[in-house]
Amino acid sequence: MVYQLAEGVNLQCLTNKTITKSIRIFIRFTARLQQEVITKRSLLSSMLETNSLNYPDQTKLSAKLAELYGASFGLSVRKKGNLHWLNVGISFVNGEYVNDPNLFSQAVDFLKRFYFIQISKSTV
Repeated sequence: MVYQLAEGVNLQCLTNKTITKSIRIFIRFTARLQQEVITKRSLLSSMLETNSLNYPDQTKLSAKLAELYGASFGLSVRKKGNLHWLNVGISFVNGEYVNDPNLFSQAVDFLKRFYFIQISKSTV
């Protein structure tokens, strides 16, 4: 099912009737391919994956991922036809398997803190 959150912003939910052991949140930013910004987007994805306002070193980042039961995350840049994609994703265990009902919201909060808060602060 696809929901339109705003113009140009869609949310696609893939549901499964059975309880799954893991959950994946995947965000794709899509733009028209422009030669002038290909390199900048690639560098941005590399910088965002290793530099964070809230997790300034690998020790703090690893500790946070361990708190999320070994969650994994990453960024990637892809090209398809005349589109350029910046993908953000996180995978983590279903909170029902570890008796932690807040795990989903904690993973979403991690994504917001890791990627989106630093973007807004860096543009100030």
